[in-house]
Amino acid sequence: TYTDPIVLQRAAVLRARLRNAESQEPIARGEITVIYLTGRSRGPLPCNAAGVHVKTLWPGEVRIVGRAEGYLHEKPPTIELQAGKDSEVVLDLTPVE
Repeated sequence: TYTDPIVLQRAAVLRARLRNAESQEPIARGEITVIYLTGRSRGPLPCNAAGVHVKTLWPGEVRIVGRAEGYLHEKPPTIELQAGKDSEVVLDLTPVE
């Protein structure tokens, strides 16, 4: 029989907001996608001016992709989601001219 305990990690939490890179104002409607470096992804998740709050993510290194109509797609930042901890990211998107 197997006698070693199974250790479960707590979920990671992410708070993300989209912001206009020029005016620094929140973007009212958009979406984010969380992409793990392993290829697994979560989303797209709808995002409003207050942002999005995701409570059940796997810990690990991820890229956060933000998109909104009328804005250019920027290079996504890479962050480390930690078990049982909150991470926060603000994605600055440039308006299309």
